[in-house]
Amino acid sequence: MLQRTDRNKIHTETYAENASIEVMTESGVVIQKEIAIDLGQQMMFLLEDGFMVRAYPVSSGKAITPTPVGIFQVFRKQELRISGQAIPYRMPYYLSFTKNGSHGMHALPYLGISPASSGYWSEALGHIGIPVSHGCVRLLPDDAIALYEWAEVGVSVTISYETVYYELFRAELETFNATGALISMP
Repeated sequence: MLQRTDRNKIHTETYAENASIEVMTESGVVIQKEIAIDLGQQMMFLLEDGFMVRAYPVSSGKAITPTPVGIFQVFRKQELRISGQAIPYRMPYYLSFTKNGSHGMHALPYLGISPASSGYWSEALGHIGIPVSHGCVRLLPDDAIALYEWAEVGVSVTISYETVYYELFRAELETFNATGALISMP
């Protein structure tokens, strides 16, 4: 099913009928995984059986190139994706959440042969928590690696401006921040 609405020039797409995907762990336990992205708070939440297991600050699309909102799924994983734009951004640990691969979640992009050789990458480090991308959802490098390893193709991705997940997990976020266990709060 594909839905599109034009509300405040932000389009909504629905690709995935399932709210999550069931995955069998190494110990044989079946869990449901999903990714929830709160664009208002610039936060990503990884959920297992409805419980937050990780949270990461992100950088989503700027106003003229917004991140699509809706219910998606991980369609493809690529260790390195090179954009088709005039400037070939390199996007490590790319997880496409649109069928055509135009939008995804990935580590900070860079130009050149490596992040270390790219001044753009260094500048992007300060952009986490600020919507500045061309529509993708950017993560810090270590967070992107963890997401890439955690998420399978088919995992549901819910993207919205609603702060429901942020509010639901606010106490946990503050606990994680205080202990340094999972995230740094924006």
